[in-house]
Amino acid sequence: MKLPGKELRKLRLSLGLTMRDVEAASRSVVRTRRSRRFLVLASRLSEMENKHIVPAAERLYTLSVLYRRPLESLLAFYRIPMRPAAKDRRAAGRTLRLRRS
Repeated sequence: MKLPGKELRKLRLSLGLTMRDVEAASRSVVRTRRSRRFLVLASRLSEMENKHIVPAAERLYTLSVLYRRPLESLLAFYRIPMRPAAKDRRAAGRTLRLRRS
C-alpha cells in the first residue's frame, strides 16, 4: 500500500517545489478564497508528508491547485471516494432507520 504522504511528496518534488514554495503559493489561494483554512504551512506539509497526517479538505484543495492535479486524485491517496457509493448510502440508511425505531 502506498503511503499518502509519500505520494504528496513525489508530486511536490516532480514540480521542483520546496515546502516553502508551497507555503508561499498557498497564500495566493488564501487571498482568493478569503480564508486562512486554505493555508498550507511548510511545517504542516512536512507533517502530511512524513507523519502521514490527513490534511483538512481545504488544504487538500490548495495542494490540488498548486500541484495541478484534480482534487479527486489527491482524495484517492487517502482512499476517499469523490461520490458516495450506493452501498455506503444503503448501510447508512439502515443505521438511521434503526435509530428512529
